[in-house]
Amino acid sequence: MLGELAFLWTLFRPGTIIHSKIRGYDRAFKLASYNTIACGENAGFYLMGSSMDCDGKNFGLRAERLKIPPFGGSTDIGTLSTAPLDMRVRKAEIRAALMERGRRFQTMQGQRHGEYSGVVIEQSRDHDKKFNVRGLLALLFRVHWKLTTPRRFSKSRVMVDGISYNRIRADFAWEAAKEEAAT
Repeated sequence: MLGELAFLWTLFRPGTIIHSKIRGYDRAFKLASYNTIACGENAGFYLMGSSMDCDGKNFGLRAERLKIPPFGGSTDIGTLSTAPLDMRVRKAEIRAALMERGRRFQTMQGQRHGEYSGVVIEQSRDHDKKFNVRGLLALLFRVHWKLTTPRRFSKSRVMVDGISYNRIRADFAWEAAKEEAAT
């Protein structure tokens, strides 16, 4: 099974924009490095990439580790859980959607109030919980997840406040590096 992973490095040149679905939503990362773990329950091809995030005040690059699990035989590159964006069949559609979501994400820096209909994702160590926004709520959640596509609808007032989220949910806190914040 791991023989198939041995040649994946040929697809992933550092600096390449890679695509993956995280929690069911399209994400893009700039590839920094990769490595293969050949045995044990953690066997797989691991990619370290970075994407833009906001700590509530500043934008910066946040690192994330992605995994392509072992597979038997050959497989279509487009069906891998993570692949170079240019090798996806829907690459133009994915790129356009990510660019639009990124523009909306930029407007959420700092504390913002507004109306939102849809799903909110609450992170936890064991698993994420999805729930619908109902009634008049002031929610503190990572600005990152407020842009998810609604699956069930109800309207609510929400407050997006990344600074308070990082203070209250310290297990998931992240801070933009000072040199990144200046750019």
